[in-house]
Amino acid sequence: DTVCRGDVYTNYGLTLSGNETLFEEDQIFEIHLTGMNGCDSLVVLTLTTQAKPMASIQVEGDFCEHNTAQLQLISEGILTDIVWNTGETSNSILVNSAGVYSVTAVQDHCKLSQQYTIELCPTQIYVPNAITISTPEGNNDYFSIYSNHPESIRGFEMYIYDRWGELVFYTQDVSFRWRPNEMNLRVINTMLVYVMKYIDENNQSVVKKGTITVL
Repeated sequence: DTVCRGDVYTNYGLTLSGNETLFEEDQIFEIHLTGMNGCDSLVVLTLTTQAKPMASIQVEGDFCEHNTAQLQLISEGILTDIVWNTGETSNSILVNSAGVYSVTAVQDHCKLSQQYTIELCPTQIYVPNAITISTPEGNNDYFSIYSNHPESIRGFEMYIYDRWGELVFYTQDVSFRWRPNEMNLRVINTMLVYVMKYIDENNQSVVKKGTITVL
């Protein structure tokens, strides 16, 4: 009979376990069986070791850029009985969160397993340097920020000061949208200063400062 390298052999009602399951080379087993009438029998089992097919997980797409990527199980042969740890049973899956993704399959009667880790991307925050409240066309009327992982931002604070150093806006909401004229400020064609504080995914305190040109 034939067994794949490293697999457990369970044919003919037998279960070969322990070191015998390694099957790094062809092996011959002598198995003693005792019948119901107490008679002993000797079964000689010759196992030919078959090398396992090669398989790998291919990644398509930049997860950190698009917050999604496709994982595909690749092999030169035909794969059957595919099962991912997400429960999906196709050759490829679409993932949108960091974590460890594993898959099992069968090829040429051999069991295969692979895994791939999607690392958590560094938190990035984009802060615009200008807004245009004098021409409210709807594209750039509010001051707000964008983050690829807003859920990982903790302890967020945003301070905005006018040219004289007076605090004109403060929030702890990372999803804020602020329009200066909501505070009756005469700030068109001027510059404001912001100070942004938060704790990132590595539990590090971050302070960023910059300016906002209001047109």
